[in-house]
Amino acid sequence: MTLVITRASEGYHGVAPARPNRGRAAPGSGHRRLRPVSRVGRRPRPRRPKGPSTMDTLHLIALLAALLSTGLMAGLFTGYSYSVMPGLSILDDRAWVAALQHINRVILNGRFMTAFLGAVGFTLAAAVLGLFLDDRAALPWTLAGLALNLVSFIGTMARNVPLNNRIEAAGDPAALADPAALRAEVEAPWIKWNHVRGAANLLGLAALAWALYTT
Repeated sequence: MTLVITRASEGYHGVAPARPNRGRAAPGSGHRRLRPVSRVGRRPRPRRPKGPSTMDTLHLIALLAALLSTGLMAGLFTGYSYSVMPGLSILDDRAWVAALQHINRVILNGRFMTAFLGAVGFTLAAAVLGLFLDDRAALPWTLAGLALNLVSFIGTMARNVPLNNRIEAAGDPAALADPAALRAEVEAPWIKWNHVRGAANLLGLAALAWALYTT
């Protein structure tokens, strides 16, 4: 008889035992093979930058419209201060009254009213929209611009417009008995309040420009 010696690692009849199946699926078992996932060196997917919201866009549009309207009014009123009124000062009294009457009539048009009302309306809209933003850095400057534009608006309605109405109510300058008295009554206060409203709009323009910068 021949004696067959097997190694301890072998099983009965000289057959090696089956190795454990690590992460492998038996053929035909219907299971997927599991692979170890290495996280070393993997980077997280970059997040897409979040675009501006609808509220941000509306606020920006309102702020730009407020800035444009305020700039137009600041240019108009300061133009009266350093150009129009000094130029009219050389006219005689009747011609001065006639010139002011004509200016007051032609300026009441859609372009003027859009800028005049828009300086307050658009700034108010920008301030209200700014309340709903996460970043309110522009809000204090927008409110400052609104306050200054209101100074100009109220000054115009309470002071300059009544003086304009006084000139218009005088009637035909050629038929005035004392045009010098009317001019003395109107000219100085009209110019003073025009300086006030022009300066207010200029400061409002600066405040709104800074609000836009911080947006």
